[in-house]
Amino acid sequence: MSKTLIHLTCILVIGCSSKLMGQGTTQALNSITQSDLMKHIRFLADDSLEGRASGSDGNVRAAEYLAKEFARIGLKHAGTNGSYLQPFKIGLNAKLGKNNRLVVRSKKGTSLKLGQDFLPFDQLDKGFGKGKVVFVGYGITAKEEKFDDYAGIDASNKVVLLMRKIPRENKEDAVFTASDGRPNQHAFFVTKLQNAQKHGASAVLIVDASAKREEVSKMSKGSPRPLGGAKTKIPFSFVSYEIASNWIASAGHSLPGLVREIDRTHQPKSFDLDLSVELEVEVTRETATVNNLIGLLPGSDPKLKNEFVVVGGHMDHIGFGINPTDWGKTERIHNGADDNASGTAAVLEMAEAFSSLKKHPKRNLLFMAFNAEERGLLGSRHYVENPTVPLTNIVAMINLDMVGRGASGVDIGGVGTSPGFKPMIDALATNYDLRVTTNPGGKAPSDNTSFYNKDIPVLFYFTGRHDDYHKPSDDWQRIDKAQIESITRLAYLSVDRIANADKRPEFRKSDGNPTRRGRARILLGVVIDVGHQGEGVKVQSVMPNFPAARAKIKPGDILLKLGDAKTDELSEIGKALQKVKRGQSLKGTVKRGEETLEFEFKF
Repeated sequence: MSKTLIHLTCILVIGCSSKLMGQGTTQALNSITQSDLMKHIRFLADDSLEGRASGSDGNVRAAEYLAKEFARIGLKHAGTNGSYLQPFKIGLNAKLGKNNRLVVRSKKGTSLKLGQDFLPFDQLDKGFGKGKVVFVGYGITAKEEKFDDYAGIDASNKVVLLMRKIPRENKEDAVFTASDGRPNQHAFFVTKLQNAQKHGASAVLIVDASAKREEVSKMSKGSPRPLGGAKTKIPFSFVSYEIASNWIASAGHSLPGLVREIDRTHQPKSFDLDLSVELEVEVTRETATVNNLIGLLPGSDPKLKNEFVVVGGHMDHIGFGINPTDWGKTERIHNGADDNASGTAAVLEMAEAFSSLKKHPKRNLLFMAFNAEERGLLGSRHYVENPTVPLTNIVAMINLDMVGRGASGVDIGGVGTSPGFKPMIDALATNYDLRVTTNPGGKAPSDNTSFYNKDIPVLFYFTGRHDDYHKPSDDWQRIDKAQIESITRLAYLSVDRIANADKRPEFRKSDGNPTRRGRARILLGVVIDVGHQGEGVKVQSVMPNFPAARAKIKPGDILLKLGDAKTDELSEIGKALQKVKRGQSLKGTVKRGEETLEFEFKF
């Protein structure tokens, strides 16, 4: 299509030629400055806000700052109860309660130390088990392989002590493996726990026989070990290598020696210990009320006063990091300057620019700062299920998420969700020295997806992932000031054109390829439920035309293993993907309901 035709089409559809800029628009654009953008980013990404994790004090301070800015700009209250706030509840991480104890019943009565000697799993809110201790090796019962650690053992009303992993793990002659040689379901915590329960155990203790004592203390940051929502009635806890080794030694055995013997002979070496223990666990599951921020700039056209354009970005980040090993350490604060103080700052700057106009756009503008995006788009999902204006009156949603690192330009997703969007962006982009790429898909791992799923046209501005993504190094000093200014101005123009068009954009279904740029190009294509408490990582939604979709992964699936990496932590997925090249495949183990399934992801 020729450039002339592009401009003509754009004007007819949505009036977007740069020649249509009036003096007011030019002045409003010029009010969007690097210094103002950086002022907002520096506040939101300051260490004092501790990464703005949903439910944290820093997140509350960020919300207070945004509310004050909305008021200063002159936006009308558009939340609930005559405020800028739209509150909703989220689940926080499970915490260890007051009553967690592991006691050795002897004449001396030894109480072990929580977080050093033992660490409970989180599958029970409260649980208690006691009895004599019985060692059952790896805790495996596998009829097909003619292997049963419980053979000849009465585990009824006893506390089972078992080991992680499988015999001969990572060796070519390992028996309990999937078709690709990786450990199968017999290595999973859930399988071992359920098997112990079937054999009548009152409680289960598990030790990593290949680790040292510090493994338990490394895992413990005031939180129990997650277990993927397994339904069991008996308590389950890690016990340290040192404690388990001493117990085994008291029975005349060596823990390393038992490992070698079981692995060598492929025969169980189970036995009772002359030892009784009591295990009590208590887990609290806290909730928190967090807020979306919503401000209204009323439209100027009486005929279009019932229609709205949403301009939004998420204001939360991940606090001290997604991985438990990062929690509680000041030097590990993840400030999220790009993700997404940058998009939040852009929303504020656009709100102020539009507010400065003598005549507001024809349609109403709703400026939103979403909360809990990092936990699975919870804020935007809450909004579309509990809208403050009828969803049918929202004509478009423009989302800005990570727009501050423009070394590779800006990618604008969603241009296929309305016929006029692609020619509009092509024309407006000529105003700026930006490398602009577009893609048609309305879905991405960001808040535009919530609106797209409600048949609302969307645009998603995104400058791509980088080496500082979800790391403590995502600080304000690394923001590209010139680029974010240009991107915010370009986004302003797109909002201006949509808000002033004679007709609302026509929605078109366009799943397409989600926006994905930057160094992390090898992706599974899933949105992860960050709020999931348990073994593995839970899939919230699946992006079309990506490896996960091609493998028939479904929302609600729990990814237990990817390649050689057990995905007990989200970062393990990224590590596994870094080793993959296009054209290669990875095996994956997925829990779907009560089934454990094997999939192949083709990249």
